[in-house]
Amino acid sequence: MVQVLALRVFPPRVPEDAQQETLCDLVLGALQESGLNVQLGDVLCLSSKIAGLYEGRTVRLDSVVPSRRARWLARLFDKDPRKMELMLGAGRIVGVMPMRRIAAKRGGVKALDRLGIDSATRSRALALLERYEFFMAMHGTLINEAGIDIMNTPPGYVSQLPESPGRTARDLRLALKKALGFSVPVIITDTVAPIGRLGTIDVAIGFSGLAPVERKLVAEDLFGDLRPGGANIIVDSIAAIAGAVMGQTTEMTPMALVRGCSYIPEHDDPASAGRCMERLTYPRGTAASGTLLTSLCTIWYYLVSFAISGPRLRR
Repeated sequence: MVQVLALRVFPPRVPEDAQQETLCDLVLGALQESGLNVQLGDVLCLSSKIAGLYEGRTVRLDSVVPSRRARWLARLFDKDPRKMELMLGAGRIVGVMPMRRIAAKRGGVKALDRLGIDSATRSRALALLERYEFFMAMHGTLINEAGIDIMNTPPGYVSQLPESPGRTARDLRLALKKALGFSVPVIITDTVAPIGRLGTIDVAIGFSGLAPVERKLVAEDLFGDLRPGGANIIVDSIAAIAGAVMGQTTEMTPMALVRGCSYIPEHDDPASAGRCMERLTYPRGTAASGTLLTSLCTIWYYLVSFAISGPRLRR
């Protein structure tokens, strides 16, 4: 049975607190406050926000000097130029979505209605939406707004993702191993909005101490036949489970222990820690060629379908 054990942190930490203790101190203190003991096989999940806070990644906006490019883009896309500057320095922008316009269309409103959201809440949510949402290719996934967030940060500050979540996870795992006497796998999580889905989900943006993917590329099914499959992304599955408990607003639960998940432990590899998410992404050039081939095959399908069904339509 899988259990998710919440680790609450109260009061909420601010940048000054992060200068007085380490991330390992925070975790050990939360364990003590919660009366929990880490067991062999547990996995520790941490939100990117608390990890970034303890790396000095929560910054005062007044300290950011926007470039000319950032100022122009901010004016065109209705952004704070200081936030725009931080996004430009964080990663590669791969898409810009007119979020507010899409959500305000009839289909978007109907979708929110299907979720049982009342009209007053819906109106407030639409007003708070960014007019344009930037999507960045970072840490093996698409992250909106480069993970830069004002929620649950002190006034005038924004939080950024850890610079190298994989290295953050490794450093914390080694510090906890020294304190506990055994290794506890660590996953750094972030909340993303899957394109085409309503809502958000937590995924892994860094990990250490466990294999990220199941290694059953070919497995027997229930009837004994060999089938492709079994390559579940374990780190994302665990991150999603933990994210359901950690929450995003006032839960004050920036970390959780996940107990009972099956995974394969991995030995330490300091050289690749900062590039751990590359193991989950397509090799360079594969995504572009895959998109082209998929487009060509799709066009081929429609041409063949039209050729087959055309005579019937004419009759």
